[in-house]
Amino acid sequence: MKKWLFVCALCTIFAQSALAQNETATAAPDDKSDIVIPDSPLLNGMQLEREKWYYSIEEAVANPEKVYKLALRGQKLKSIPAEVFYLTNLQTLDLSENRIEDIPAEIGNLRRLQMLNFFDNKIKVLPPEMQELGNLQSLYVANNRLTEVPAWVGGMGKLRYFNFAYNRITRLEAEAVERALYKTKVDHGFTK
Repeated sequence: MKKWLFVCALCTIFAQSALAQNETATAAPDDKSDIVIPDSPLLNGMQLEREKWYYSIEEAVANPEKVYKLALRGQKLKSIPAEVFYLTNLQTLDLSENRIEDIPAEIGNLRRLQMLNFFDNKIKVLPPEMQELGNLQSLYVANNRLTEVPAWVGGMGKLRYFNFAYNRITRLEAEAVERALYKTKVDHGFTK
């Protein structure tokens, strides 16, 4: 069932991306970081679909500029490998079915991300640095330990799908998030 949901979600992402125009993501070098994001366009859904999936961090760091899609799901990771944050062309990141508890501030370095999947981990808080992911279209944080959805999620203008079902969020708060994200398809896990 989980695999089927994941495949359906990816199909939705690719369909939405194909309708979107290519946009240029730029970032100025930050004095605090040695990561520089070059000025290059995002891949659309069709282009991204043709790109190779990388399934290990070792394989990804061998060709960092070619990594657009990385899936480290089901690897019993307790934290996100630091090398992930240097993959500046990364546009799809799947870290589902791990044991990740914290999302570090460096997540904000991945400004080209269009899809981020943290399904089935142990995450308690979405860090404010995630609001720097201005190209994010799909965010999956279902089946974690979130107790609230931060208000800044409402300001993510390109977000079109947000799944935060099966967390520790009340129905009342989940429905408030759904109303605030009126342009986004929200799955909070509660029946209507």
